[in-house]
Order: sequence, then C-alpha cells, then structure tokens
Amino acid sequence: MRKIYLLILLFLPLLSFSQNKNETWFDYNLSYVLNNKTTLFGDVGYRFAESDIVVFRPSIKYTFNSSFMIMGGIGNFYTRSPDKTFSAYEFRPWQGVRAIWPRKSYFLTLKHFLRLEEKIYTTTTSSGFEGHLRIRYQLGTEIDIWENMDGTFGISMPLEYEIFHSFNQPDFFIERDRIIAGLIFNFKKAYSLEINYTMQRKGEGYADLSPDIGIYRIRIKHGLARAKKKANREDLEKL
Repeated sequence: MRKIYLLILLFLPLLSFSQNKNETWFDYNLSYVLNNKTTLFGDVGYRFAESDIVVFRPSIKYTFNSSFMIMGGIGNFYTRSPDKTFSAYEFRPWQGVRAIWPRKSYFLTLKHFLRLEEKIYTTTTSSGFEGHLRIRYQLGTEIDIWENMDGTFGISMPLEYEIFHSFNQPDFFIERDRIIAGLIFNFKKAYSLEINYTMQRKGEGYADLSPDIGIYRIRIKHGLARAKKKANREDLEKL
C-alpha cells in the first residue's frame, strides 16, 4: 500500500502542470537476442501530434557485462501533414552507451543512457538536406511495485529524466528536457506493456525551461531469442 501512495505522490506534480498541447505516442518494441553479448532491437511507432509522425528505428546492442553496454541504430521519421500526405523525412543515425550504476543498492538501481544523434532532415518544399548534431542524456530507475508468486506477472514504475543539447545552433536556440513517469506491466518475463506520461519542457536556454507538451505514451515490448537462450526482462530494450 505504501508503494501505491508513493506512485500517486510522484504522479501529482507531473499532472498539475498546465500544458499548451498534448500528444499520444504508440510504440511496438522488439528485441531479438542473438547470443549472450549481442541483441538486435528496434521500434515501430506512430505519434499523433499537430503533424503526425511515423517512426522506424532498427538498432543493435553489444553487452560487455551486466552493467555496461554499447548500442547504435538508424532512426527514420516520416512526418505527415494535416491532409495525411508525407511532408518531411528525418534520417537519424545514433550511437550510445548505457551504464547501470549503482546496481541493486539499498535504495534503487540507476540507469544512465548517453547517446549522440546526427539529425539529417528534408521536406517536400526544400531543395536538399540539412542537419545538426545532438546529444541526449537520460537518468532513470524502475521501482518494483508488485509481483505474483511464480514471477509470471508484475507491476513496476519507471521514473526518468532526459535532457537534450544541440550543437552548432544559433543563439537562443530552443533547448528541452523531459520528465517521465508511468507503469509497466510485465507478462511472462519477455512481454511488457508500458503506459507513461511525459512532460516536455522547452526554453531559450536551460535556465528558463517551461512546460510545453504533455505526451501520453503506450509501449508494447516483446523479447525473442534463439532456442539456446530465453529472453528475459533485461533483454527488453526501448528507445
């Protein structure tokens, strides 16, 4: 019962912010474990916004040990205008590292995710491609709320903070960050459903960030593996 109270107290500050607009994102995340070191993963998604976006991101992960891994992939973002025609395309190669530290400490486990993205984009009205470099850092944890006796079903709560920084931009470029909280329903180790709420803030510098968009996100995560190795929760990757 105390964990339920904690969940409510953590959600209230997010929901109390007044938002200028809201978006809804749907994602299907698939992970395929090749061996103890290498995992193929990625996501397919649709984002309902002022201009809808279709997302496809194939990726790969190499695990050095349980606390450190490197990964990379290629993001593809197709923007649809209000009349449902495709109006822009963004090509986003990315590279990143994930570290888990401290792991299973007295209070919680912290996950650090640092990635570098090359954002290359064009529109139907432009004559070529433009681009810039962006770095993202996410700090997160996952609080276990409840699990049944045989471990085939459990509920946990993710808490994450992510900050973005773009390079080679003019003065007063809009920066942003995200504060994320939600619920994860884990089914039979290799399946999960995540429902979260993201408050995205933006501003002309990090000192004056203010709420901009509220994002309601639904993720289905599915893990597959070769017959010699079973997929589990540690293999379920998300972007």
